[in-house]
Amino acid sequence: MKKTDFLKAKADNDKTPLFSDEMLEALAEAEDIEKHPEKYKSYNSVEDLMKDIHNEIENNIE
Repeated sequence: MKKTDFLKAKADNDKTPLFSDEMLEALAEAEDIEKHPEKYKSYNSVEDLMKDIHNEIENNIE
């Protein structure tokens, strides 16, 4: 059972939502990243991450 399925079932049983839909989507995305890391960017340093963010911002402004 996936973590997100467990959390949804728990919320249904308790009749009290544990997490928002946005949180459940984020957890599902985290599970996908764990299973398929090749589909996502990764960085060797914070400097590389910051350079990539800077480049994306520059490209979106132009």
